[in-house]
Amino acid sequence: MTTPIGELPHTELSRGLVYVTGITCGVLAAIAAEILLRRSGVEIADTWRSIVSGQGLQMRSVSAFWLMAGSAFVASAVVAAALSRLPLPWHRLRGSRWAAGAVVVFALAEIGHIAAITGGHGGGAHAAMSLAALGVAALVSLFAAYFATRM
Repeated sequence: MTTPIGELPHTELSRGLVYVTGITCGVLAAIAAEILLRRSGVEIADTWRSIVSGQGLQMRSVSAFWLMAGSAFVASAVVAAALSRLPLPWHRLRGSRWAAGAVVVFALAEIGHIAAITGGHGGGAHAAMSLAALGVAALVSLFAAYFATRM
């Protein structure tokens, strides 16, 4: 007679894996925020034009930069906190994982569709400001993941 298999042993994720996953999710959230802002008519390249022209920074263009960083912070903190507090395997959360996965896939598909039909500024200024904002988003995501795992 065999004994029934009980709950699988819990395994902890390494801190490096939690940080990398948090940073990745944060940067993806920042990219999604940039696409949605561009769809609404707010260009991140306007920040560069405001700096170069010598005028004061426009609140609209700077808010796009900080909204990207804020969305990266929130997404990274949520993912890192969940991964550090819930040990594997997640058998009890199977239904919620499927539902959350479906929501994420449909949201990313919609954002990809929006990015395909969105027109706007092209060129070096937009690329430079987007890369700078994504670099800031990656740093902010790292800080968020660090603080979320420490609390």
